[in-house]
Amino acid sequence: MVSAALAIASVGVGVSTGSTTLALPTAASESSAVTIDPTRVLDSRVDVGLTGAFVSPTPRKLQITGTIETYIEATKTRAQLEVVPTGATGVLLNVTATAPTLGGFLSVRPGDATGVPSTSSLNFVAGDTVPNSVIVALPQTGANAGKIDITYVSGTTTATVDVIIDVVGYLTSNELAAIDGRLTALEQMPATPALQQHGARRVLGNYAFSGLADVSRPSLTIAPNGQPVIAYDRNTNDGLGLAFCDDSTCSFATPTSADGPMNSGESPSATIGSNGHPIVAHRDATNGELRVSGCIDNGCAAGTTLAVPGTSGAGWYPSITIDVDGFPLIAHENVVPTTTQIALTACTDLDCQTATTKDLTPGTAPRLTIGVDGFPVIAHAGPSFTGVWVTRCKDATCQAISTTEVDANGFLPDIAIGVDGNPILAYQTSSGSDLVVTHCGDVSCTTSTRTVADTIGTSGLGAAIIIQPNGLPVIAHEDNTNGALRITWCNDVACTTSATDMVDDDPTEDWGESPSIAIGTDGNVIVSHLGPSSGDVRVVHVSYAAWTPNGWD
Repeated sequence: MVSAALAIASVGVGVSTGSTTLALPTAASESSAVTIDPTRVLDSRVDVGLTGAFVSPTPRKLQITGTIETYIEATKTRAQLEVVPTGATGVLLNVTATAPTLGGFLSVRPGDATGVPSTSSLNFVAGDTVPNSVIVALPQTGANAGKIDITYVSGTTTATVDVIIDVVGYLTSNELAAIDGRLTALEQMPATPALQQHGARRVLGNYAFSGLADVSRPSLTIAPNGQPVIAYDRNTNDGLGLAFCDDSTCSFATPTSADGPMNSGESPSATIGSNGHPIVAHRDATNGELRVSGCIDNGCAAGTTLAVPGTSGAGWYPSITIDVDGFPLIAHENVVPTTTQIALTACTDLDCQTATTKDLTPGTAPRLTIGVDGFPVIAHAGPSFTGVWVTRCKDATCQAISTTEVDANGFLPDIAIGVDGNPILAYQTSSGSDLVVTHCGDVSCTTSTRTVADTIGTSGLGAAIIIQPNGLPVIAHEDNTNGALRITWCNDVACTTSATDMVDDDPTEDWGESPSIAIGTDGNVIVSHLGPSSGDVRVVHVSYAAWTPNGWD
């Protein structure tokens, strides 16, 4: 269904701020698209369309065709209008989930869908506001004719989320069957060796920036305007640097200095704060401390920096995210007299002007995410960079934790939360030869399924994992033997099978070092990494579309 979603995106959902997903009926009929001015047909915050927030996992039906209630937010007015005519075969939507009490996913399906959905239209963590464009078929007959089914799925039966839906177009009789037929042709088409060298995915953009040479450890995030932002360590000039991409594929970037003290930009980790601007955790090697630098305007002409004092080894390998209260949260190393500890620094305000730090457990190289219960979950190595561990906080302030050794033979893990609510980890084997993906069987990872996903060269180095809009994990990693950036695409939520593409490669040079991965507003994968020329930053924009007999979908 992935390629169909991208093909349908061409009909012009131009106001979308997310990727596009498609829900097909069991028997699609051909349709053509008609675009309209965006019209709000659901806002559970103000009881438009349906009354009250959505409760997990209760499905709800929304009438789309015929005369229905609409809402203009700017004027707070309601009107009864025919937005989508009766008989329309599908509808083009902008769907936004906001203020979820627990992380999970929202599934938008044809109105005659039944049961708990197994696919998502958009994924989110607690407290998020996440938009996406969705195309869904409309039943033509029966009690649910002209309706869509909307279901919120989380880890409990009490979690709630508000949902906002704008109609931006509809389908009438010819396009869906054509896409369905092309999908069938794709599924039946044998693999093409010429495509397999770089996989059956299309590289939409691959850019290097001469102005960002002699840097290290780039960290990528996506700004609210859809344009990537890259934090990096300025090796020659020292300090922390930020590069603001000028478009969504990062064909050009404008660098700026974000924090200037000598040796203060080590190991940056970037995200977007609740104020909509970048915030970066990084290490000051001179003073042996963690620093948190936040922008307070779009170009980071002005910003704030908090120094978190510690021992001489504090602040190594920081990993930043935003907690359920909208405050920055950072996992990092903290060296105490006898061992290296995994520490958690919790900011107490949006810009991280003040913070508290707590040592959790012995370990190194932490990677942080937020679980479906809203509590921190950290993947990390052991005290001597050996093994793969998962430390889960059992409350918001980590007063109680559980720590599980997941793989004694792993090295430098990254972590994400799958659509099933359980952690999934990607890392290199300790022998330095393979990429391993471990899918946890529960929120604390006390049970897990381990899969060797890539064995070419010395794959898996610096693995970075994220969940795509289709609910499937994707991993960027370095093959040091072949000097390559590799991207592994999982075929299921546990990544028991996968396909890997070599995107950038040169056996005589080091490509793919320090990969950082994000999902762009078009739903496609964006990876920053270091190229071969004195540590120049490269950005690769890769479609998850596949090749069909009619071209790229």
